[in-house]
Amino acid sequence: KITCYFSFFLLAKKINKNIFLCCLIACIFACINIRTTEGFGIAIFPYLVYLMLFKKKIKLKNYFLIIFFALNSDIVMTLLAVPIIPIILFAINKNILRNNLSNILKILFVFVFFLIVANSNLIFAQLYSEPFHREEFFREAPSFLNNISSIIYTLFNLPYELSWTFFYKLPFTIFLIPLIVLSFFSKDRTVYFLLSFLLLTHLFLFLLNLEVVSNLRYNATGLIKTFGWGYIRTIFPLLYVLIFLYLTKKNIWSTKYLIYAGFLSVILLQINSSLVPITKKYFLGAGNDYKNIYTFNGYYSYEDYKEIKRVVKNQRVLSIGLDPMVANVNNI
Repeated sequence: KITCYFSFFLLAKKINKNIFLCCLIACIFACINIRTTEGFGIAIFPYLVYLMLFKKKIKLKNYFLIIFFALNSDIVMTLLAVPIIPIILFAINKNILRNNLSNILKILFVFVFFLIVANSNLIFAQLYSEPFHREEFFREAPSFLNNISSIIYTLFNLPYELSWTFFYKLPFTIFLIPLIVLSFFSKDRTVYFLLSFLLLTHLFLFLLNLEVVSNLRYNATGLIKTFGWGYIRTIFPLLYVLIFLYLTKKNIWSTKYLIYAGFLSVILLQINSSLVPITKKYFLGAGNDYKNIYTFNGYYSYEDYKEIKRVVKNQRVLSIGLDPMVANVNNI
């Protein structure tokens, strides 16, 4: 989250001269980029964009940072987002691909090369190991109407039931609704371009969920079946905050509501991790059965997995609906 903050702040202050807004929007990025638990990939993307846009000469220290963060990024969560970087660059400066192409290619090559190095074991396993358990997955395609409603809910991150998901999604909904609505009326070319790309991405995910496409995918084998196109959503937090940054460049009355919504979202996102455990433990009657996954002991369930280890010994296991790393951490 610290990487998210400083990475985006460095880019933001080159675009928007209002330092308070740069700090606020960098905070929002640090809060909503929740997939950083799987690596630094998206967290460092604003820094890569900053180098490509505003640095004529890339120094050794810059390459060191690129390599360091690439080696600590997850290829599954990051690779699909890499080709979107040139699209973001073009949205910000339509001449940048022509004027600074050499630096852009160097930075992307170095980042992707060391990303592959860091994840070479996964690539090797995918190509030469026995079939992954994901090859056995089969998901029913949603109905056409459910598919449409799902895309709308996803676009605005709307809560669709009164459960823990309501508290989880509410901070996103609070700032996404004014963000997207105001974007439709914005005359800023960058905002319009980024919004169009965001909507096209949602349309692409909608088409992937159509019954005919789903059936073709799940009747196939290998990467065609197991490749997770949905991971393209990892770039959404960066698109949101870039749109936010450009919408607030001009001090007009409507952007004030967006700033208030962003500030409220940051506060709610900060207290969410405390509200959920407190609510479940003291108000929903979960008592001692509640697992607080915000703690190491609650997440990795050391005592429970000791019993599992006693039963399975050195046999291999399959984690269904659980993080498979938990078993790994517990020497299973």
